[in-house]
Amino acid sequence: MENFKINIIDGIMGCGKSTAMINYIKTQKQKYPTSKFLIIVPYLDEVTRYANNLREFCKLLKDVPPKRITLEKYLKEGKDIICTHQLFLQNPDLIVKYAKDYNLIIDEALNSLISTSEFPQFIDCNKINTTIEINANKKLSLKKNAQTYTFTEADINFLLNTGYLKYNSPNDNLIIWNKDTIEINSIYNCLKDYFTFNDVYRLEAKHELENNGYYYISLFPVAVFKSFKSIYVITYLWNAQIMKYYFDFHNAEYKYFYPVKALKLQTQNNPAVKKEDYFLVESHHLYENVESIIKHKTMHNIFIPGYKIQKEQIIKDTKSRTSLYSFWNTNKHDKKITLSYSYYTSLNENKDNTIITVLQNNIKKFCKDNIPKDLRKNKNIIWSVFDCSKDSIKKNCTYIDDKNYVPINTKATNAYKDANVLIYLVNRFINPHLYNFIKNYCPTGDNFSEDLYSLSELIQWIWRSAIRDNKQICIYIASERMLNILLKWLNVSNNDTHITPTLNYGSSKNLSSNNKITTNPLPIANSDNNTITNIQTNSKGFAYQAHENKYKFKCIDTIMDFLFIDNNTIDKTTQLIEDYLETSHEEYSYEVIFNTIILEKPSFILTKANLKEQSNVDLLSALFEIINKKAKNTKQYIDKVNNDNKY
Repeated sequence: MENFKINIIDGIMGCGKSTAMINYIKTQKQKYPTSKFLIIVPYLDEVTRYANNLREFCKLLKDVPPKRITLEKYLKEGKDIICTHQLFLQNPDLIVKYAKDYNLIIDEALNSLISTSEFPQFIDCNKINTTIEINANKKLSLKKNAQTYTFTEADINFLLNTGYLKYNSPNDNLIIWNKDTIEINSIYNCLKDYFTFNDVYRLEAKHELENNGYYYISLFPVAVFKSFKSIYVITYLWNAQIMKYYFDFHNAEYKYFYPVKALKLQTQNNPAVKKEDYFLVESHHLYENVESIIKHKTMHNIFIPGYKIQKEQIIKDTKSRTSLYSFWNTNKHDKKITLSYSYYTSLNENKDNTIITVLQNNIKKFCKDNIPKDLRKNKNIIWSVFDCSKDSIKKNCTYIDDKNYVPINTKATNAYKDANVLIYLVNRFINPHLYNFIKNYCPTGDNFSEDLYSLSELIQWIWRSAIRDNKQICIYIASERMLNILLKWLNVSNNDTHITPTLNYGSSKNLSSNNKITTNPLPIANSDNNTITNIQTNSKGFAYQAHENKYKFKCIDTIMDFLFIDNNTIDKTTQLIEDYLETSHEEYSYEVIFNTIILEKPSFILTKANLKEQSNVDLLSALFEIINKKAKNTKQYIDKVNNDNKY
């Protein structure tokens, strides 16, 4: 890959990202049968889901023979492959060696590309019986309290002083292995492999939560990604993903795509495309409406004890008597109750069960008294906390156990899609070492928002539940910070109208030297109260005519943007558009027509693609056929909002 460029499909959960990507892959395979794809997904059930839609692709599910052997075989044979993130990350050498002609599809961001270094660990072979066990998956694993040994700062200093390790350059923090040979029986041989495999940086602690001295950050070898022909990352809130800052560190460039639902016009011309299919576009404007609608539905499907919806905002319910959040104001030990990882760790170290008991009681009150009647009879509970406090929280606590526990970092699985009662007991922060690395060593580190990161992690967890199928859920979020972050995200959706997007376009075309049509931004939504401007469309006075003329010009200018026009046909095409508009105007106002044009942009794009060999006359005829069919719905919506605003 000559230029290190990454294609980003950034869209909210449930907007059709994966489906759009699958359709893109199918299209590419039809156009270029020799093109090769490697698709990596978080879990094995996602491997199966992709494989069900891409029947010719090879899926890596079985452990016999070992997946590494099968992966190498498929890569050598040039097969299209679907496997997990883990298998990809464990075999960079195979990828670099065989995947140079492949296109990489990454479903969900790989946020482990930057990690705190964990040097190889050892056990005492004389104590193997008390250290190793066979787990539920019939694999060997360390026992919970097993004694392990690893390398320390003194070992790294020794290797630097003896020349086995060295800095890549005097001004570089990258440490590399410096000697080809080392005593075969030396314990340092495992470090040789570690430093050869990873890009390891030795950095000074600068974060307030870091201990003084050095720490080590490992970066996944960037050569793996540079070996692919193209890379696509399917995600949401890309700017919140650690993976983005990994690529920023390596000076990558991005191109963005967004999923848009396929419309009837496309399904009629292409029977292979289903009615609920999606496709990728580069225009963010076409996608904005999709996200607003999903967030609006989410707002009305989430019940949060002590809160209510008022004027399309979730606010505190002053009449609520819930005591689930009363401990926020507790300061018994002169220490703020943060519910962060370090907070829970300190509770364990100090054997302080006070707040644990409070949370257990709140869980019981929540499940007994705060779940809506519609969900109470058929409640399906999932819960989460940091693993370090899992056992202490669930102990003697009704409603929660190992079976309904969902780890905080769970993403991209529908295994819990029936869950409708959620309990979230954590306050998410990024690891202080990673924060330090991103802020101080990544070129875009100043743009990193820890709140956005926390939001991304929270909503990914929430979307494992029934909310993904537009069903109602009830959630208890114990952290004040995390609850406020979620509320802000949901409420922001209503700064945009959830049905009609804000209309904001760039400079208009010059239709002629004496007739320049302007398209100043004119939002349908009122920025103060977020309602459709109340215009009496049955009035035929001067103000109404001036208002209509503005929309008429905007209609002409917007339609001109869709057409193939040269200077010799501008006047003729403009007149033709006006003729069509006059016909439509006999039944609908120009305001209604213009809003219909905006809402039907995806249909226009598809029409233009399907009629690319036809004349502008044919294209205009098709466009106005869409407008005349859809304008009635637009008018009904505007009339409804205007009537609502009277009361």
